[in-house]
Amino acid sequence: MAGGAGTPLHRHTVPLLPEGHGQEPPLLPALDHRPAPGVLAGRAHYLERDLTVVRDPRHHRVARPRRHGQRRTGRRGQEGTVQVSLSDDYSYKIRSLDSRIEDLENDLESLKTSFGYIDDLEHELRSIRSAVSDADDKADEVRSNLEDLDTEARGHIADTGRALKKLTARIQLMEANLAAADKMPRADFDSFPASWRALGVLAGKARAARTMLLTHVERDSNSSSIRSHQEAVEQRNEQYAAVLTAAETLASTAFGTPQHEQASQAFTTARHQADQYARTASHRAPYARRARAALARDRETRVRDAELLTEGIEAQKQLYQKLRNRIAEAIRARSLLPMWFVTVLGPVAPTRKTEDWLEAATSLLAYRITYNITDQVLALGGEPDDDDPGRDQWRQELTEALRHW
Repeated sequence: MAGGAGTPLHRHTVPLLPEGHGQEPPLLPALDHRPAPGVLAGRAHYLERDLTVVRDPRHHRVARPRRHGQRRTGRRGQEGTVQVSLSDDYSYKIRSLDSRIEDLENDLESLKTSFGYIDDLEHELRSIRSAVSDADDKADEVRSNLEDLDTEARGHIADTGRALKKLTARIQLMEANLAAADKMPRADFDSFPASWRALGVLAGKARAARTMLLTHVERDSNSSSIRSHQEAVEQRNEQYAAVLTAAETLASTAFGTPQHEQASQAFTTARHQADQYARTASHRAPYARRARAALARDRETRVRDAELLTEGIEAQKQLYQKLRNRIAEAIRARSLLPMWFVTVLGPVAPTRKTEDWLEAATSLLAYRITYNITDQVLALGGEPDDDDPGRDQWRQELTEALRHW
């Protein structure tokens, strides 16, 4: 395989364990910067890629590295020397490792920064917890102070109530002494003419009759129930009429024609809606029946008691006017008011809301006249024994009105 000066070089891949060829010298056993034999055994493809055998004219076989991507050429290598270099591959690997190290360092710095943020958040969290704890302590302190103030206020209220009772007792004693001395006129709110009592009785009967009547709200509610049922019935009947119309069209048109198809759809839709309105009307029917019965009874009562209701309203007006005049005369004369009156309305008329006070006093006297109450301590007397809805309602109204005075 010898060649002259113009003979081209013959190249082939160096085997891992080369064998001798006649008188040719073997491959060099060791090269500079060559990996250990174990590494060579594990990565033979790198050596096959990077090492190239060059034969010189004197049949000496020399190993020379071939760079990555280098084309095989006919240039000769230096005679008697070995040219092996893996620096390019190692430089690339080193640069890759350097890049990875830099990335890891950047990641480490990012983690350190994140840990710094976490430390700041932990500090802020501790601050918030401390602030919440302080707020809880302050809230407990405020609650404790409020409880103390509430206890103190309740004590003052109790003391004021006891003092007011003592003052009331003294005033009553003074009034009794003045009445005994016969130097002060006394208001007569218990003795009334028989005609006044007759007016009260008539007004009481009219009040009892009015309790049997429906209020405006009740009448409106019953009327609404009736209208709701009527609307459902009318809508049901309209859909039934649509069903009949569609059925007539179906009977008079041929199957498959546009008119027949439209009539079929109209029939189905109307039948479905008619069923819905029928169910609605059936559901509302009991409420409508009760509403009609209630309105009928109310009309009968109004017709039957029309005269009583009219006379009772007039009697109440006359009685209230007479009682109002008597109360006004007692106030102008600075008369001593009865104990049962003073207990609920005070000894004198207030400077504010005087008209409301006068109306409450007039209604109280009318109640006592109507039901012949003579109790000198309780303004409304004891609980009534008879079952009179009008009286019960009036008593509740007076109890609520007198509570403000």
